[in-house]
Amino acid sequence: MVCCSECGLKCVETISDYLNSNALTYIAITGDNFCEGAWKGFLVSVKHLLEFRFSMFVTWCFVFMLQGIIIVFNVITGMFVMYDITGSGYAT
Repeated sequence: MVCCSECGLKCVETISDYLNSNALTYIAITGDNFCEGAWKGFLVSVKHLLEFRFSMFVTWCFVFMLQGIIIVFNVITGMFVMYDITGSGYAT
């Protein structure tokens, strides 16, 4: 019974995540409210599935690259502070 409940909740969560990503993408483009954006985002994804998925993939790639750049910048800044400013990065 618990396994079936977990599976059902996982399905609802997956559908909710899918609708949220479509709605937020559509809202970012048009500025509509959430419910209207969710419905129109779903219709756009049904009508133009391949193009919409490609644009979502390109967006994901840019966000992933930006996150990587931010991580690298933070690591370099942290190492600069540890070694050059505080000197605590060296073994004693």
